[in-house]
Amino acid sequence: MTITHLAPHRRFIENHVVPRYRVMNTCAVWPGHRGGIMQCARERGMEVIEHGKTAMFFRDGRLIGGLNRFAPSLTGGLAERVCLSKTLTKVALGQAGAPIPRGVFLTVKQLDAGLAHLRGAEGRALVLKPSDGNAGRGVTTNITTEEQLRAAWAEARRETANGRLILEDHVEGVDLRTYVVDGELIGAAVRVPAHVVGDGTASVSTLVEELTTMRASHAYLRSKKLQVDGRVLAAQGVEAESSPEKGQVVLLNSEPYLGSGGINVDVTDVLHEDLHRLSLETAAAIPGLHAVGLDLMVPDVQSGEGAFITELNSRANLSMNQWPAYGQERPVVSRLVDAMERLGAVQGV
Repeated sequence: MTITHLAPHRRFIENHVVPRYRVMNTCAVWPGHRGGIMQCARERGMEVIEHGKTAMFFRDGRLIGGLNRFAPSLTGGLAERVCLSKTLTKVALGQAGAPIPRGVFLTVKQLDAGLAHLRGAEGRALVLKPSDGNAGRGVTTNITTEEQLRAAWAEARRETANGRLILEDHVEGVDLRTYVVDGELIGAAVRVPAHVVGDGTASVSTLVEELTTMRASHAYLRSKKLQVDGRVLAAQGVEAESSPEKGQVVLLNSEPYLGSGGINVDVTDVLHEDLHRLSLETAAAIPGLHAVGLDLMVPDVQSGEGAFITELNSRANLSMNQWPAYGQERPVVSRLVDAMERLGAVQGV
């Protein structure tokens, strides 16, 4: 197993996490995505009425907004449909001239076409994802062989409901999530894989125990399972009882997802102006999209070079930016409720 594609994540961790590794933020209570928004509405004196998956917010008897499952009422019907389909997202952003990875649209019955596309990729690594997937489910990155594509195909097929897949270029970088509300970028955070940092004496297994204790003080991270992949350790030349050097970063798995034990690091204050502008322009390219989490792949958060938009999420988990493991908390919840009151938006509820 090779993990060379994780080099940007390692560099980010070394630059932005290692200096403060043992001072992870604490979070006593995590109300969740829906819970946080409804709690904020109630604190503003609104009446919150829930019917099934819909929550409606009333001010003096007037409906001013709410939630449809996880989608805030700031999102119009067309915008919601575009965001829920990775295929429509790529079409819309491609027409707008936004930087997106090149790729092809396929159905689950077109494995042969996918294999032909891989053979024609001239050595470029690929990513396979369900067009209707979310939270990283069914996504396989860094595909370079037919064997890997076949395995990825089976995984993506299990996770898609509509039977449509996207096979696109794997672009190098770190996973950046920016959150835009009504034309304003509220926060930016990077997701990196679970990792430990050596102190020169403790073993990897001991460092994992210490990390588990650190995460226990952060209610949001505590809800996620910390996964350790022995193959990833081996690819770095270490094992559970190895003692990494002081400051040495040891990745515990290869997935930059919080559900696998990854962490979120706020980078709002150091985000390059080109990435800031790209986020705002991309959100504005979709009519009715007044609240969105944008996923970008960027080589460096302090440069706009080589950035790609990989996904738009109208139901983005605002916890990524609201409750980071490191860095400043960003007021996504309150800005969403502010916008509902300001716009009186009801579309999408």
